[in-house]
Amino acid sequence: MLGVSIAESGPSASLLKKLQSLGAAIALGPHCDQNKIVGSCEELQTVANELNKLGEDENNSVVLTAAADQLDDAGVQIWNATVKRKTAEFATLPTNVICHMRSAAVTLLAIAAPKEMNERVAIKLSGLSMKTGKCWLDLGDFKKAREFYELCSKHLEEPQASSFAESSELSKLAMMFQAHMAELEFLDSGSPVAFMTMRRVLESTSFSSFSQREICFKCGRKAAKQSDAIQWCKLAIDAIDTSDASAGKEPDLKAEVLWFLANLYMDTGALDTAKQAIDVGLQESPNALCGHYLRLKYLAQKGAEAKELETAFALAVEKCNASLKKSAQFKIAESSALGVEAALAHFSDTPAESDQRETLRILKMHVLLSATDPANAVTREIDAIVESVCEANAQPALAKTYRLILWQSADKATQEGRWNDAIQWYMYSRRLLMDDPTDAKNAAIIRRKLAVCHLELKAYHDAYDALEISDSTVEHSVESQFIAFVAKMELGDNIVEHLTKISVTPAAIQYFISAAQLAYSKGDKNTLKQVLKHVVMSPINWSVNANKASLLAVLRCLIRLSANNLDSGHTEAELQDVLKYIQKAYTLLVDWRQDPARDDAAFAAEMDWMYRTTWNVALAAASAGDTETSCLLYDLTAEVIALAQEPALELLQTQKVCFFAVTAGFLSLSRKSSLDAPAASASRAADHSHHLSRALKALSAMRTVCTRIVALQPGKGALGDDPVVHQSVYLEFEIRVRESMWTHVENIIEVWRDATSLDKRK
Repeated sequence: MLGVSIAESGPSASLLKKLQSLGAAIALGPHCDQNKIVGSCEELQTVANELNKLGEDENNSVVLTAAADQLDDAGVQIWNATVKRKTAEFATLPTNVICHMRSAAVTLLAIAAPKEMNERVAIKLSGLSMKTGKCWLDLGDFKKAREFYELCSKHLEEPQASSFAESSELSKLAMMFQAHMAELEFLDSGSPVAFMTMRRVLESTSFSSFSQREICFKCGRKAAKQSDAIQWCKLAIDAIDTSDASAGKEPDLKAEVLWFLANLYMDTGALDTAKQAIDVGLQESPNALCGHYLRLKYLAQKGAEAKELETAFALAVEKCNASLKKSAQFKIAESSALGVEAALAHFSDTPAESDQRETLRILKMHVLLSATDPANAVTREIDAIVESVCEANAQPALAKTYRLILWQSADKATQEGRWNDAIQWYMYSRRLLMDDPTDAKNAAIIRRKLAVCHLELKAYHDAYDALEISDSTVEHSVESQFIAFVAKMELGDNIVEHLTKISVTPAAIQYFISAAQLAYSKGDKNTLKQVLKHVVMSPINWSVNANKASLLAVLRCLIRLSANNLDSGHTEAELQDVLKYIQKAYTLLVDWRQDPARDDAAFAAEMDWMYRTTWNVALAAASAGDTETSCLLYDLTAEVIALAQEPALELLQTQKVCFFAVTAGFLSLSRKSSLDAPAASASRAADHSHHLSRALKALSAMRTVCTRIVALQPGKGALGDDPVVHQSVYLEFEIRVRESMWTHVENIIEVWRDATSLDKRK
């Protein structure tokens, strides 16, 4: 869009190219440094001024016409960027940057505008200029605001001699422009002419806007003199009353103006006039807590009797009961608290009036905690209340009520993501705990809630400290140990001591799964393995159906992790671990097979994954030279296949090969443990006998599988041409020979076994 080159040469072409470059930089918005954006905007204004000084000779007109579309597109793009502040990337742009970007956009659009003004262009330029001026006004830069308001005025005056001078849209813009100019004049210099201008605008019947009435109220609030403030507020109320707008924001605005006026009147001692404003405001908004507060304040200043104050307070509670449950509706919590305090002053500290005083105190705590963004004043008030209850030490019921209110407010703050507020309220709630067993449990709960808030704020050290987990005199819950693990994990201290203190129970499984997921997300495979291993090696009863599925999922993950590390230099340890995991998984599969209510498809899928994985790990063990582990794994592979109800021919062939590998492997081990070896001993003799026995057992199982294979291939007859069967004959011959060689030492083996068991007993 901005990369289109300008063919013409000369000063104007050079300046336009610079404008294009600056426009492209500004349009990047949040992707650039904010100071750079502001600098580019200011430079763009300077370049535009230089371009305007060149005049309108023929060459300049040609160049401007050629670049008009590109400049217009750039201006639109920059302007659109400033109205996207609700999106995440643009929300971080401060108001002053937005003002500079809008100024740059209007400048580009004005340069690109055709010399022959039409209605559409006039509306666009005047409207955007006015919005830019308003942006600068809200920022407090009256000089810049005036500059763009004057530009708006210029664009509004240009079409006066044209056929579209009577455009209704332009008329509306003209009325709004006058209202904004009145606001500027009053805020800049306090000019009384501004008030007259606004009155004239509001008396017009051609156009009426809520923004005009908002401007009146804004001027009233900003007025340095009370008389000016009252004058502007009355003008706002008159405009609202004559606007025929009984819905939308109008009633709320009117009530807000009336509350402001009531405060002004009370400050000047005009109590009767203040009462009138309060009464009218409560007619508009009968459930407004602020209005009831002002009524209580008025009665307190007037010196009303206690009965009258009590009646007003009861009405406030009745009308605002729903609001008390929706504390986000309170906009001036501090003022409301002051109103309750004024009411408290009219009740004596006697048993007869203790209920009323306690109710007022509770109401005060409610209104203070209603602030969604509590200022220091709110915090100081709450701190004083909590401190007074703690010092008194004789109001357990009131302390418990305060604690409940604070706790509920903290919980609500967490739901709304106001973590700092939640931390404050939880801390105050904790100070109000009693020294009894019930509150000891509550203290532990608050510690956990505080830790979670700190975790959300990424304050991991604070989260860990909040748990007070190092206190060995206290038994910490599963949740606390888990949160401590998370905090340590986030700090890079990848220890699992807190998790290993958690007993593995069906209810706690989810914590271990979450811990494993966190370790996985951090890429910490070592911690992930430790977590899963702790689960697998626990004494939990895994035969329960619900537990079986969880453990199988954990085992699959552990087997994968361990199998992937077989080439990491720790092959022997990894092989022993994965063997244990597969053996445990096989036990679960056996239990699952005996369950008549099992899901056959799920069971078949689990079995298929398990036998393939076990086969691959057996191959890895053989490659690593661990013959015995390889034999055990091949044997497990065959046993897993045997769990199939009707194994296919392909599975039987695999099972046959597995048993053959077991036979050959154990026979190989028996050779190493034979008496021919230099270090022959009774222990070696036992190993030799055991290996031969395992080899013969596997050979027998292989022959049984061969019989089943033959049965599935009736046309092929015996397996005479199967090389595995041929090799098994030689293996059996060697087994038989070695068996006969060892027959005469069986009694020696028995003597060695007896001696070994005797040593163990000693």
